[in-house]
Amino acid sequence: MPGESERGASLPGDFIETPAYRGSLRLCRLIVDLEEKFPDDERPVILSGLKRTSSEIGAFLAAGFARSSAAAAREQWEQARARLMETRHYLLLAKSRWLVDDRDLEAFDALYLEVLREIDLVIEEGGPLRGAARRAAHAAEKGRAKRPRGGGAP
Repeated sequence: MPGESERGASLPGDFIETPAYRGSLRLCRLIVDLEEKFPDDERPVILSGLKRTSSEIGAFLAAGFARSSAAAAREQWEQARARLMETRHYLLLAKSRWLVDDRDLEAFDALYLEVLREIDLVIEEGGPLRGAARRAAHAAEKGRAKRPRGGGAP
């Protein structure tokens, strides 16, 4: 299947299948494709910033899905959103130095808006479990934690 190797094995409810994460991978690919446009003297600052922040978007999304509390997950997802905006900053900086052109910026901005919408949905919906399902799962976890161990009625 095309693209299977970059997706890896997916588990039910895993971050890999979220549109936000898939979009973050496409964004990283776009940044790598722009790399040849950067002269050597601009690579340490602008290009390294672009590559670092764009790769951290997916890392923060993944970290959010690994968190056990909704607040901790939200914090990670908000960091993913911040890294997305930092990536845009570096691309605008590159544009101001004539390292990328309007076409490059338009392609980036279209993907940026798509990923931003998807991250906002992840934040709003609380990840793969939505609304009532997430609350029910959380309540079930709390119930298990409060049950006494052993010695209970048969």
